[in-house]
Amino acid sequence: MTTQRGAAILLPSLSEGDATGTDALRMRAALEGAGWRVRIFATDRSPGAEAEDLDAARRFLRREKPLVIYHQGTRWDAGLALLGRARGPVLVRDHNVTPAEFFRNINEDFVRTLEVGAQARRTLAGNKAVARFLPCSEFSATELRDMGVANERIRVCAPFPDLDAIVAAGPDAGALRSWTRDPADLLFVGRIAPNKGHR
Repeated sequence: MTTQRGAAILLPSLSEGDATGTDALRMRAALEGAGWRVRIFATDRSPGAEAEDLDAARRFLRREKPLVIYHQGTRWDAGLALLGRARGPVLVRDHNVTPAEFFRNINEDFVRTLEVGAQARRTLAGNKAVARFLPCSEFSATELRDMGVANERIRVCAPFPDLDAIVAAGPDAGALRSWTRDPADLLFVGRIAPNKGHR
């Protein structure tokens, strides 16, 4: 009888509709389909979110030596401290960090958060304990290489979207009617935020 392999997915926040959270949930489903026993841990969790708190993560990492998949995207001091407790192999899921300049003179708190997140990304890039980096795009992979990460430690892995939910979602009839009055139709994918370029 073989022991089921364990994995811990760590991310700052798990909420419905969030791209990083969806990526983590779909990643868990893929690993479970391959026979892994996977638990997700997050600091912030929306009601009903399928994640445990960081106290549970500390206990899990202390008792076992799971594969750790750390989702890096912005400032998460508690996550970096938790990552230091990992005794099993560590993968960093690199979601990139939005350049702080997008929020300058709009939200200075977020500017500082992004600056710290970018520094954390550089620190992780120099961490030899990280077995592999899993950037979401070749663009992010190039940034990691520029930070000194060896190419053999990088594997581009596209996000894991919930395709069934996307296909099942119907259009908003009212929005479609209002848009037909405009001279052009535009589609934006993602939340409304300054760095998304809606202007």
